Amino acid sequence: MYYLRYIGNEHDFMLLTEGIHTVLNTDIPISVPDFDLLFERQREGKTYKLKQNPEPNLGLWGCVEEDQNPVSYPEAPPSEADILKEQVEMLDGALNEVLFTILPEMQGGES
Repeated sequence: MYYLRYIGNEHDFMLLTEGIHTVLNTDIPISVPDFDLLFERQREGKTYKLKQNPEPNLGLWGCVEEDQNPVSYPEAPPSEADILKEQVEMLDGALNEVLFTILPEMQGGES
């Protein structure tokens, strides 16, 4: 069974899984199909917030709505691994240019 819990400010919520999280008597039960649909829509890029006037008796969709003005977060800086990978790719390209373009031209010019 899944549950919804209001947290933080007026728009924040979290989803809980019975057996993994401690469920409080104030948590709102939600159905498996609603839980799955919410995650499917989130994978599509949609974000959700608590409704201004939630109706817990209507389950998940009585409490949450799509956020039309989602908060955008700045892009995370590249990781050290990403930076190293980019540097290796640049060096590989430079080496290929030397080996297959510049060096043959130099050798051809000596003949």
